[in-house]
Amino acid sequence: MSKLRSIELGIILGTLIGSIIGFAIEKHNQRRTEVEGVEERSSDCLVLNLSRHFKDKEGNIVIAQWPNKPLWAALIFFSLKYLPNTTLQNISFWGFIFSLLYWSYLEIFHGVNSWRRSLGLIVSIGIVYKLLGKITL
Repeated sequence: MSKLRSIELGIILGTLIGSIIGFAIEKHNQRRTEVEGVEERSSDCLVLNLSRHFKDKEGNIVIAQWPNKPLWAALIFFSLKYLPNTTLQNISFWGFIFSLLYWSYLEIFHGVNSWRRSLGLIVSIGIVYKLLGKITL
């Protein structure tokens, strides 16, 4: 497997795993609030100084969320890349790039906390780096 494909696979898998974990954490926070009715105490935070970067407006810790439409599109385009047709491979590459760029745009400007905005920025920087590697002068 080439280095670029392993980076793409890492981005996709990391995003999906993070989204599933974040979804579980979000559901846990909702359930705990509903069942216990107790507001979050400072002892519940992983790191007191950094916890504000992971909290949304309601005070829930949100590291990742269930994948939205641009991430599903990126996953579909990523899987189409392995078809033998060269035209489909090119379409899937650019579809993958643009869907991840759109996702990172949404995270940067509409993310629920600073962690999500940072994640969008990191992904967009990675995509630009990948595109610069593809360009031959």
